[in-house]
Amino acid sequence: MFDVYKPCPCNSGKKLKFCCHKTSDLIKFPVHECFVGKNWQSEGIGNVIVVRKAFDGSFVAGIFLVDVWFLGVKDAFIKKNLNDGDLRCLCNQIASASDGITKISYEDARSIVLGGLEYAAKFGIQPHRDWSNSNNIIEPNKPFENKFTFGRDGKPFYMAGPYDKDVSASYIKKITAVGGHYVAPADYILDDDDLDVMENILIK
Repeated sequence: MFDVYKPCPCNSGKKLKFCCHKTSDLIKFPVHECFVGKNWQSEGIGNVIVVRKAFDGSFVAGIFLVDVWFLGVKDAFIKKNLNDGDLRCLCNQIASASDGITKISYEDARSIVLGGLEYAAKFGIQPHRDWSNSNNIIEPNKPFENKFTFGRDGKPFYMAGPYDKDVSASYIKKITAVGGHYVAPADYILDDDDLDVMENILIK
């Protein structure tokens, strides 16, 4: 059994129980491993997983769905109190949905997530609403190396999804304004106000 009355490993001088046992400051926990969907660059989207090991021996995982061609962080959530089996199950589930995952460094994981976030911000695209509740695990305010290329062939590219009708017109306006490309079916023309933008749908 883990002794929560031992000094906290963060060197605060406090007992673990009264310091980092159930901390919300996730960066106090050391990074355990990181993964990304194998085809994230060719498909323009992928899950990034950042796992930290809590001082009680459990794991905390941050999962970020990143569209590196245009939209940045499309989804973000945290899973806490995972044991070894839970973590393997989570990674297997994401791997099955991503045609496999590959291990990457923590800094590469940060570069994909924060680089994608930064790229999307250029076009006025905000991250998923849960980003603010999940980003502590990846140190969003710490400088990162922007080492990856974003966009498709040097330009933003948007592929409308089956549940995007409520936002597709806005995205298409943004992407056409900067000379980017998009894919959207004809029934995404929602109203007359958007016809001038959406009449020239590009299928690329």
